[in-house]
Amino acid sequence: MSGQKDIVYIDIDDEITNIVNKVQSSNQKIVALVLPKRASALQSVVNMKLLKRSAEESKKSLVLITSETSLMPLAGAAKLHVAKTLQSRPTIPSAPDLSDKPLVIKSNEALEDSVDATKPVGELAGLPDQNDDTDETIELDNDEPIDDEADADKKTKKGFNKKLKIPSFEKFRVKLFLAIFGVILLGVGWYVANIVLPKATITIKTDNSTVTSDLVITANPKATELDLDKKIVPATIKEIKRTDTEKGATTGQRDDGTKASGTAILFNCSTADKLDDKERTVPAGSGISSGGLTFIIQAAVTVQPSGFTGSTCKFDKPSSSVTVVAQAAGDKYNVAAKDGYIVAGFSTITADASAMGGGTSKLTKVVSQADIDTLKTKLTDKGTEDATKLVLDELKKAGFVGLEDTIATGTQTVTSNPKLNEEGAEVTVTAVTAYNMQGLKKEDLEKLIKKDAEGKIDTSKQKILDTGIDNVIFRIQDRKPSGEITLSMQTQVVAGPELNPEEIKKEIAGKKKGDTISTIQNRPGIKQVDTSFSPFWVFSTPKNVNKITINIVKSDATK
Repeated sequence: MSGQKDIVYIDIDDEITNIVNKVQSSNQKIVALVLPKRASALQSVVNMKLLKRSAEESKKSLVLITSETSLMPLAGAAKLHVAKTLQSRPTIPSAPDLSDKPLVIKSNEALEDSVDATKPVGELAGLPDQNDDTDETIELDNDEPIDDEADADKKTKKGFNKKLKIPSFEKFRVKLFLAIFGVILLGVGWYVANIVLPKATITIKTDNSTVTSDLVITANPKATELDLDKKIVPATIKEIKRTDTEKGATTGQRDDGTKASGTAILFNCSTADKLDDKERTVPAGSGISSGGLTFIIQAAVTVQPSGFTGSTCKFDKPSSSVTVVAQAAGDKYNVAAKDGYIVAGFSTITADASAMGGGTSKLTKVVSQADIDTLKTKLTDKGTEDATKLVLDELKKAGFVGLEDTIATGTQTVTSNPKLNEEGAEVTVTAVTAYNMQGLKKEDLEKLIKKDAEGKIDTSKQKILDTGIDNVIFRIQDRKPSGEITLSMQTQVVAGPELNPEEIKKEIAGKKKGDTISTIQNRPGIKQVDTSFSPFWVFSTPKNVNKITINIVKSDATK
């Protein structure tokens, strides 16, 4: 660079204000602006003209060094000189046609008086001529980095003929972002592969044994504490009340038709009454019956004793005629005249009745007692079954074991809707029933089972792992009026080494396969240890205990 010329390199991210500042900051009269590809700040006529005006105000002559064709019309519109390289001859490009009148601009228009258009920009800037083989050629549109002017001079002196290139900050940023992304990706991959994915499943087979505990105990509601020696267990009585309903079709019938009626006369064939000459009075409401049909006498009637011929009644003393009405409605009571009706409550009195008529039938479904009894039985059976489950659950929540066979039904209130003999095609029966059951404290039973089982195992090598309390079978042997119940109690008890999976996880976390197996096998009562690691590249137990699964398999050995 010599006396009155200066070369300024523009970055792709420079704003128009930065470019103006660089031009104004130059101490030289002629300034060559080397533009990168896609210089966004100069992609408008306004910015070009602003650059032109600022150069004129600073009394500087500008030459844009670029080969981008899209900038040529813009530079032409602002009348800025352009050269493809520092060694090219500067010209003002043709301006775009912005008016109705064609604008003619000569492509070889000369520079201002201060710029010699007959000389290349490089020569104006004090650079070697392009025809000199020892001089460097500066290519403006190269994206690779360029050495500074001092280095270029040194390399020129040493005989190197390399082209200096403009650095591309865009490519540099892309490479930087790719590098950072690669580091992050490697870190995430390592974390997933070594922390997230590794899992271990440890299966431990223990040397367990099963013993049978078979006891006879006494459940006593009056006892206050457990007697281990006598096997007397305090019992509690749990009571609940249930309201159950059941629906069913009615089967009863009622005839709502009219009742048949007629008249009757009565005869008293009593020899005793004849001897005593005693009359009898049959009260109103008494019934006379024949063939399964009953008619009701509507008024009291007096009957004189009839005479006899030998032992044969003469039926010669009839009572006065009395009205009789059928006991129930229905046309079946319409019967012909008939003799010999039996009079209820009077064995020696009979009645002769006229024809009965006027009876009609109109059948209506009603609630019968049989309907209520049938539904009540269903409610009792279902209620007892449901109540048994409910009471067992309530006792279990309170820490007791319920004696299922002691379930009993207490007071029961049964109602029906509609009521008995009322009309209806369907009846709903409701039963409010009290149920009670005896229960024994779970803790007391476990003490009895442990004491019995410990007498059947080697306590120096084994411990009770499972008392089998949840699978106890009770059988009632005897009940006493006092409420005491004698029971047999049987269950299977599991004995073996006592293992705490959470403690084992902490011990083996982070250890290799062999160390993991030996750590567990050193515990007493362990038969076998199997390990399974995943994925395939994992050979150690994960440090995160939540990634470790412990499965304890009890052996089938029985003692």
